[in-house]
Amino acid sequence: MRYNYVKLEDLGTFRLWKQMLEFNLQIRDLWEHVNDDKPPPERPTQILSDPGAFNRWIDWRVKEIKAQNMIRLSISNEILGRNYGDTAHALFKNLVKHYQNLPVNKYALFQKWRGLQWDGTRYQEFLHEWYCALRCCLESGIPISEEVKVLTFVDMVSRCGSSQYETWATVKIVNGLGQEVPELHRVTNEVYWLWERDRSRRLELEEQKNKCGVCGTRGHTPSSCWHLHPEIGPPRFHPKRELVSSFKKRMEIDDEDDQKDDEGDDEDSDDEDERILREVYNEVDDLFTQQRHFN
Repeated sequence: MRYNYVKLEDLGTFRLWKQMLEFNLQIRDLWEHVNDDKPPPERPTQILSDPGAFNRWIDWRVKEIKAQNMIRLSISNEILGRNYGDTAHALFKNLVKHYQNLPVNKYALFQKWRGLQWDGTRYQEFLHEWYCALRCCLESGIPISEEVKVLTFVDMVSRCGSSQYETWATVKIVNGLGQEVPELHRVTNEVYWLWERDRSRRLELEEQKNKCGVCGTRGHTPSSCWHLHPEIGPPRFHPKRELVSSFKKRMEIDDEDDQKDDEGDDEDSDDEDERILREVYNEVDDLFTQQRHFN
């Protein structure tokens, strides 16, 4: 399962790393395992004599492997090379104890929050990361006004590489000049609905692209559909004539519409040519009128 995390590289990323790691451990029911101070159960030597103890050890071992993998994936190779503990509980607690006692670099925290970039996908996970970074800054004593929060978020959205978000951010900034700053949750909700609408459109286009226009089945196109081309199908396959006739009628209607559009374009071009000729004729007629007047 994929999850969104921030790598622990130095003190500047510690608070955000801690927030994001706790969140990911909680949604996978691993936080109680990591936060538990109880010693790990002993591995049973006799499975048949005490199956309950063996099952408890198996459950603990599965959670331990998952938790350790999540923690180790979220820290840099340099920190991973140091020995902070053999269990997930010891590893997490020792890392937190080590970095919590170091002085906080407020400038690094603020730059980390301002430098977050969104690529236009997985908006909800990124929004959680953005809020976690903001919370780290506020807990460190960095004063951030509501206006700065909103403008920073809008600027971040405008740099995601999509034209619709860039247009939205421009309109939001222009409309907000000289007016009351909107609430942050309203702005984030607007972006969510834009992202959800864009995602739904992409899914619909992808679904239509992978669906046959004859039988409606995914995985092939009309050119390879057995109903439309029974000669390429298996010997005992019986094509449905109603699907083929319905498909051909739709194609005929589309061809008629295209032909009408072409005729309409031709008529428009003819009208345009006639208008131009009339203008030229009027200009020539004016010239002859002026010439007769002077003569």
